[in-house]
Formats: sequence, structure tokens, C-alpha cells
Amino acid sequence: MVPIDKQIIDLSLSRSDKLRRAIILCQSFMRNLAYYRIGQEPKYSRLIKYSSPFQCFLAQANANFIDMAVLEWCKLLGDGNAKYYYAKLFRQPQLFRTKLEALSEFRSITFDGYVTTIRAYRDAFVAHLDHERDMNIPMLDGALASFKLYHAEIIGIEAGEADLTGLCNTSEKFDLGYQQCEHEARQFLDKFLL
Repeated sequence: MVPIDKQIIDLSLSRSDKLRRAIILCQSFMRNLAYYRIGQEPKYSRLIKYSSPFQCFLAQANANFIDMAVLEWCKLLGDGNAKYYYAKLFRQPQLFRTKLEALSEFRSITFDGYVTTIRAYRDAFVAHLDHERDMNIPMLDGALASFKLYHAEIIGIEAGEADLTGLCNTSEKFDLGYQQCEHEARQFLDKFLL
């Protein structure tokens, strides 16, 4: 009998499980981005200050929303070493890459340039606290557009219907989910406006 510490245990996930996890990451990104953006609206941004314990809580929560959105984005689109990176998961990664590069959000900056921008924020302020003095929070329109495309690619091409049971399995649900998260954030923050 082989001791447990010498046994090779296959912890790999099935393709279906990987696709499901990628969809869960898409949903997490969408939720965090929606919550962050609502907190940044002028109507609510005055609540997110550091002058009371409650405002400190809101400010930290809002900062965490953007950080999580950036981390989730990198897991799928910005870090080639990540488990669910598109090139490791999609059957035709080059075709998907061509679709990414064709998004209107990447006309003024290349997709690679965008990845560099997102990763610079992640590396300097989320994963580490480097020596940078200025925090340049990236614009996330490109991140949202690329996640919509990633999500659509999974539900339309990569996954079968049974793979996504119980998950956000249509583009319409993704868009409605984003709008619902915005609505939830507004409802919550409206309670604290004077």
C-alpha cells in the first residue's frame, strides 16, 4: 500500500466543471463592478468618505469591489498562468482573441495594452503594495465588454446546455444580472442619503 503522501491524487476538474467555474467568475466580476460603479456615482460618492465608522466601512467595501473585479478579470483574461484563462479553456483561443481585439473598447488601446494596464493596477495595489505613489484605477468598460464576450463564448460555443444548469446561461441574464446589481446597490445606498 502506497502512503497517502506518496499517492498521486487527480484533483483536476472536468471540462464542464471548469466552464461552470468560469461562469461563476463572470458573475462575480459583474456583481463587483456594478456595486463599485454605483458607489462612484456623484449621488453616492459623498457617502464613501473616511469621516465616520460607517463611511469607512462603505469606502473599504467600495475599494474591495473594484479590487475583486480586477482580480476576477485577470483570472479569465489577463493572466496566462490562471486556471481559467481563455487560452487554456477555449477550443479555439485564437478565434476568441480575434473577437476580443475587434471590440470597440479596444480601438484606442490594444488588448495587450489593456491587459498591461489592468495587471499594473492588480500587481501594484491589489496583489502587493508596491512603491507606486499614484493609484491609477483602470477604466473598466473594456473589462465589462470582454467579460460579456467571454460569457457569450462559453454559453454559445464552449458549453452544452447541461454544463450550465442553474447558472447565468444567457447573455440576457448576464445583462439583467448586471442591472439588478446596480439596482441593489442603489437601494442600499439610498437608505443612507440625507
